[in-house]
Amino acid sequence: MSISEQEHQRRQSLEDIIQLGLNPYPSEIFTINSSSEEIKNNFDEKKSNFNEVKVAGRLMSRRIMGSASFAEIQDSKGRIQIYVRRDDICPSEDKTLYNILFKKKLDLGDIIGIEGYVFLTKMGEITIHVTDLKILSKSIRPLPVGAVLAIMHKNVETAQKVLKKLASEFKGKRSCDCGSAAKNSVVTDPKSIPDQLKDELSILFG
Repeated sequence: MSISEQEHQRRQSLEDIIQLGLNPYPSEIFTINSSSEEIKNNFDEKKSNFNEVKVAGRLMSRRIMGSASFAEIQDSKGRIQIYVRRDDICPSEDKTLYNILFKKKLDLGDIIGIEGYVFLTKMGEITIHVTDLKILSKSIRPLPVGAVLAIMHKNVETAQKVLKKLASEFKGKRSCDCGSAAKNSVVTDPKSIPDQLKDELSILFG
């Protein structure tokens, strides 16, 4: 049976991870002490609770911004945003864990275990600041189209929040129409994509 191009790339990433000396399917148990639902329902910024959390979940999205990144993982209770900074998970001179594994070899659907503390971003998003990260299971099969569209929908919501915040920060008279441009920016919602086009997009995701 032939495999898709994306599955072939994932198999290559698997081999690369092994070549790095990392085990993509570790046998030891990764013990968690919290869940996405528990954190979201009980986090209190004033109390600074959830200072040492251990959570495991499937990588659902990732926004790489140089030496720091935002991502989203999904556990059995829901999804939560995580913040990964290179020098936090790679305190020594060796930056392989971030520069190679996290940025280049992890794929959507891979299961990771993280340790860190919870904080609130400037956008008001409850987020785990990661201090340690390890791969728990490498996914060879790509995410189904439905899952990809769900991620797109989430990204649309995030983009809209950012645009609204930017628009509100353009105060006073300006020589440009920056505020108007941000306020009236259009982002395509996956729900508006016709079913026929969704079927055609399925080729891209295996």
